[in-house]
Amino acid sequence: MSIENKAKFGSTISIGKNLIFKNIELIKETKSKYVIMEFWGNDCDYNWKEISENPDGEYLPNTPLPKFIESINTIIEKFRANGIEPILTNLPPLSSQKYFDWFAKNGLNTDNIKKWMGNIDRIYKHQETYSLALMDIANKQKCDLIDIRTPIILEQN
Repeated sequence: MSIENKAKFGSTISIGKNLIFKNIELIKETKSKYVIMEFWGNDCDYNWKEISENPDGEYLPNTPLPKFIESINTIIEKFRANGIEPILTNLPPLSSQKYFDWFAKNGLNTDNIKKWMGNIDRIYKHQETYSLALMDIANKQKCDLIDIRTPIILEQN
């Protein structure tokens, strides 16, 4: 089996969808039966710089959940229409505090970010919502799912 990684650091589902649609003929030429889809982490992230500058604003994640779900379903349909079976992955769990410390170290106003969030644990719950949506899509679309989240959670406990 050969594996070709087309990942691009910082990509969101919108970028991935555009690349897939633009390159579907090249993908078909590989005669691959399967494609593993895993590029979700940036979708549920926020523009922390904007939040740190104005914690009283209203902010959406990079890809709001309804658009995220719609885009994944569209990609699944595109692959299947071209004879390729998508395999989804869910999201690995993250540590709210470690993730907060990582992105906040870049000179952001952490007090403002904490004010907007209310509770740092909100990061974990928000990201988990996207992971649960992926699992639901896999179930409804009858896609195989590689569960990378559960083993990590079990290992941490």
